[in-house]
Amino acid sequence: MSFKLNVSNTVEFPVRIVLNDAGKTRVFAFTLMGKRIPQDQLLEELRREDQRIGAFLQTRLTGWRGQTLVVVDDGRDPDDYTPADFSPEALAAMLGITGTSELIFEAYLSANGVQGKEKN
Repeated sequence: MSFKLNVSNTVEFPVRIVLNDAGKTRVFAFTLMGKRIPQDQLLEELRREDQRIGAFLQTRLTGWRGQTLVVVDDGRDPDDYTPADFSPEALAAMLGITGTSELIFEAYLSANGVQGKEKN
């Protein structure tokens, strides 16, 4: 007899990135989507010496909703920006900010597994 899990292979999770923007605090909150990974495969991938967190996320993340951190450079006024659609290049721009890869990785791990104890 074979078994499968009664959950989809997709995870969605909130991300909140807080940045210093010329001395002012800016908060970017949005939702990321990605592919679920079984624990044994996750551990195997993380054991690889050449595996970087950013590279791992590039293979697992598949989309975003409501993000305004990465915008299209279309020459418009900075207050009239166009949020970038999800793409490997747009994700790489986001992951290029110091600490962002680690923050998103932790959120992904949390979304990929058990969310916490159910309260009575």
